[in-house]
Amino acid sequence: MLIDIFYDILQKAYRNGISIVVTEDDIIKDDVSCCGYFDFTELKLAISTAYKRSDFLYAFIHESCHMDQWLEKSRAILDAEDPLEDFFYWLGGEEIDIDFDPFVAAGIIQNAELDCEIRTVNKLKEWGYKTPRNYVKKANSYILTYQWMANERRWIDFDYEDKRIMEMMPSKFMPLEWYTEPDHKILEIFNLIGSLDK
Repeated sequence: MLIDIFYDILQKAYRNGISIVVTEDDIIKDDVSCCGYFDFTELKLAISTAYKRSDFLYAFIHESCHMDQWLEKSRAILDAEDPLEDFFYWLGGEEIDIDFDPFVAAGIIQNAELDCEIRTVNKLKEWGYKTPRNYVKKANSYILTYQWMANERRWIDFDYEDKRIMEMMPSKFMPLEWYTEPDHKILEIFNLIGSLDK
């Protein structure tokens, strides 16, 4: 049962001094609503139960994999620490160092997210669970949003799991370059759906 994974995550967090916060409310992180996050500065894993049960379950496992990255001192997450902070400030309208390149920062963040998504799928397999249908497609779309955000300089504010986007997503994880240099047709669909959702 998935409860076994939860227990394992809770035990690992406790052993390493990481607090876990579960709330029924939307989580606001860096002025953005989300269903969860792992903060490696505050050593906190937060998750909201305000979303669909399946979203909550797999978001919790995903965020636990960010915790695993940090505990293992994964290069992917360590390299992303500063670019992530700068990228979020930049999206919020702040001016960053003159050498800041949002597309480079997005690529570094995408590398960390890709590593985390692969870990999530592997964790499910290790515990004997099938990856949920379309999980990888949704993950691929999510990772791609960082290039869209770098291009638009705004937070993703539409459903990146829209059927029209999912139809363009591969059902396996791709090399990093696929995410950092996305097909312009995919970005056009992102822009189309983003404009229709306004």
